[in-house]
Amino acid sequence: MAEDSVHDVEKITLPIQGMTCASCVARVEKALNSVKGVVKATVNLATEKATVEYSPGIASVRELKRTVKDSGYKVLDVEEKDLVEKEKALREAEFKKLRNKLL
Repeated sequence: MAEDSVHDVEKITLPIQGMTCASCVARVEKALNSVKGVVKATVNLATEKATVEYSPGIASVRELKRTVKDSGYKVLDVEEKDLVEKEKALREAEFKKLRNKLL
């Protein structure tokens, strides 16, 4: 039985918005690791991503996303993540432009 469950484990990376500190990371990790069917969940503040190994027959991606949301954070869809990254790049470019004008 243990062998079968190892083969049924999938890995997903969820982009998360709203984490600002190590306490946020710990909160999300604890919540995800408490979901039945989750083998291991790790959260990285710098990349704002959660990597979750789970058994799809027991836990679902929808349940994982709901768990993050219930913890007080937002899971970005791919389109939202791309938009946030584009907005960040535009802000950085504008900042550089203004800084260069000042100097």
